[in-house]
Amino acid sequence: TVVTPGDALEVLGDKDLASTLIGQMDEWLNVRTPEGFAGFVAAWLVRAGEKPASQPAPAPAGLTVFPTADINVRAQPSVNSPRVGGAFHNEALTVIEADLDAARDKIGKTDQWIHVQLKDRNRGWAAAWFLGATPG
Repeated sequence: TVVTPGDALEVLGDKDLASTLIGQMDEWLNVRTPEGFAGFVAAWLVRAGEKPASQPAPAPAGLTVFPTADINVRAQPSVNSPRVGGAFHNEALTVIEADLDAARDKIGKTDQWIHVQLKDRNRGWAAAWFLGATPG
């Protein structure tokens, strides 16, 4: 799966050991994503944070896009990247990019990709040339 900056990752295993590895090159941490996926993340790409007392419901992202056909959603922004899910024609997808204006500018454009969240909370990259701003 793909995580984005700001995603809170839960450390699996020895948390004291993990805290010594954070920020260290060539070290890896066993983590769980907010969506429940478990795997490893490069320790040099994460930073420690405080665990929130409770997880509030995510705020609406503010931008929804709609596939103009049935599409694949990929792990990375490439047609050669593994498929992580799919969306049907006119199924609402939530854009999860930090810059929503930049994402809005990519809608409908060839060779552009938009980072989206599916209704099952899976995240991945959708080909912008198969997306519209309104159902249609």
